[in-house]
Amino acid sequence: GLALKFNLMSKALIPVIITVTQIASLIHLWYVYTYMEGHVPVAFMYLNLLALINGIILIFSYFSYSKNGKKQKLWLLPIGLAGVTIIMLITCYLVAGINKYQ
Repeated sequence: GLALKFNLMSKALIPVIITVTQIASLIHLWYVYTYMEGHVPVAFMYLNLLALINGIILIFSYFSYSKNGKKQKLWLLPIGLAGVTIIMLITCYLVAGINKYQ
């Protein structure tokens, strides 16, 4: 009864907690990039760290969402935010690489 209900509720909280943490991290990244003068490398290192952590989240979500017989749609938001963060990093590397050789 109660133990099963708590277990289901805690499983639903994990993607919500991950999503809130990802959104807070992206807001902090934007703040660092926008308002900290002359610290663009800090924002870039921070983006690298976020992409690494979001890669781990993607691996974790693969086992929690894809391997689970009962799909929880709540996992789609952290998966999407992780993908966006990694694509942002790849885009930054591509732009830096293109600008370096022009």
